[in-house]
Amino acid sequence: MPERTNPRHAAFDYRSFAAYFVTICAHDRRCFFGMIRRGRMALNTHGRIAVAEWERSEAMRDEVVLDAFVVMPNHLHGIVCLVPPDVDDVSPRGYNLDVGPHGDAALQKQSEHPRWKEGRPQRQAKSLGSMIAGFKGAVTTRINERRDTPGASVWQSRYHDRILRNEREWQACREYIAQNPGRWAEDQHHPSRQRARSDASSVGGTDET
Repeated sequence: MPERTNPRHAAFDYRSFAAYFVTICAHDRRCFFGMIRRGRMALNTHGRIAVAEWERSEAMRDEVVLDAFVVMPNHLHGIVCLVPPDVDDVSPRGYNLDVGPHGDAALQKQSEHPRWKEGRPQRQAKSLGSMIAGFKGAVTTRINERRDTPGASVWQSRYHDRILRNEREWQACREYIAQNPGRWAEDQHHPSRQRARSDASSVGGTDET
């Protein structure tokens, strides 16, 4: 499955840790990871690598709990939770998440990641930035090994995130993720939208933000 709704602890207070809605785009927004067919994402080998490494990011990090996510042709959306070390067992298997009210692309905003100090990226251990850097690096390594393209870029250098402040925002992001494949033609990351932006810029238009 290219998208997942992760189990959730029914009794756990999700206000006790930080949750983020994350968007990571492919380099030049090229469609590396597959295509949309009849409103569903059809992953290619590169897309399956991205899914495997995203799920592995949770398996190898005690502080990370993944919620719903989807790998799209040229980007990934996901909800990432960072759990404090004193919180026990936040993700027992066997509970299902319900998708709530509709969310839209306004839930996304750009963050300054990685943060720079003295010209070098500084990432706090067990931070969102370190988790995403590890994920991107693992996917890039595996794809470049498969293509025999050492050093080629797979991802954009930065990513977008928005902290989820309450259950309503969380549910809205789940809904947005669930509906994303069916709305691919309208997606801001769709290649036709990118061409339109480029054409507008070339004639003096203003790029969207």
